[in-house]
Amino acid sequence: MIELLVRWLPNHLFDVYRRWFGTYEILDPRPMARQNPFTFHLPENEEVEAIEPGGLVKLIFTSIPEARDTAGERMWLIVTGRDGAFFEGVLDNIPSDIPQLRYQQEIKFEAHHIIDVIWNDDANRAKFAGDDQKWFMRCLVDDCVVYEDVPIGLIYREEAEKLGGEHVDSGWRILGDQTGLDESEIDARTRSWIAIGVVLNRDDGFVDLLHHPAGSAFERDAITGQYVPERIH
Repeated sequence: MIELLVRWLPNHLFDVYRRWFGTYEILDPRPMARQNPFTFHLPENEEVEAIEPGGLVKLIFTSIPEARDTAGERMWLIVTGRDGAFFEGVLDNIPSDIPQLRYQQEIKFEAHHIIDVIWNDDANRAKFAGDDQKWFMRCLVDDCVVYEDVPIGLIYREEAEKLGGEHVDSGWRILGDQTGLDESEIDARTRSWIAIGVVLNRDDGFVDLLHHPAGSAFERDAITGQYVPERIH
């Protein structure tokens, strides 16, 4: 009841309340990783075992009581010690909206809290270099597939376009199922450039087809869910 009342206070008074009476929580990222396996990657056990004092690790913190503007903050810590799966470190970021935390504050956490690692030696940096960026290549997809959970109807690959900024086009184009729609309804659909891993988080049935070259096309069988070769007319 008290927390509900203090949330009506002006921002600066609410922050004072949180600083003196609030606390924080380190979120368990494993449920998020299970829900988004292609775009939320956690360090493998071998990586965690290799973490030593002096290395940097990233955790997700959330405010208690809940912050007004942020659901959580991802921040780096410098590891200062460990005992098996239990770690100690000091915060290496300045929190933006968690006044209960301060720069260089000592934090205790567990191995399963770690979402990323920056290695302090070249050997581990080379050993654990991954290929996760392929899941962040862009595809052009019907918005209804991502935001309305409309099943995929067709995927096909074109020659990659040059996109602005750091994004790279995979060449894949993904259309939602069009069963029962007339031409005007199909034409009304909007499309967006999205990381292909975001689409795979919803339907990974075509992940083994991504190596196929431009000109390839596959239609999703609505009954079996399998992708079968299709010719683009």
